[in-house]
Amino acid sequence: MSLAETVLEGTSQSDGTLVLDEPTKLPAGRVQAVLRQESEITLPPDDPFWQRMKKMWDAQNANGHVPRSLEEIGAERREMKEG
Repeated sequence: MSLAETVLEGTSQSDGTLVLDEPTKLPAGRVQAVLRQESEITLPPDDPFWQRMKKMWDAQNANGHVPRSLEEIGAERREMKEG
């Protein structure tokens, strides 16, 4: 059985229902949803935190760092659950 994942955005309604911004492309059937509230806090680009983060990201890119794919992360999560 293959794992299909997708990330969609939407709005949580006052009655507890969720309205998605677009339809899912997953096949019909049961799904598991993980909801994360979007932060309303925004920092200016010259904020010291963002400057430190940018330096770290630039250093990673300069060293050839390639982030893990969704498939790699999913496989690692399955391994951890099974182990």
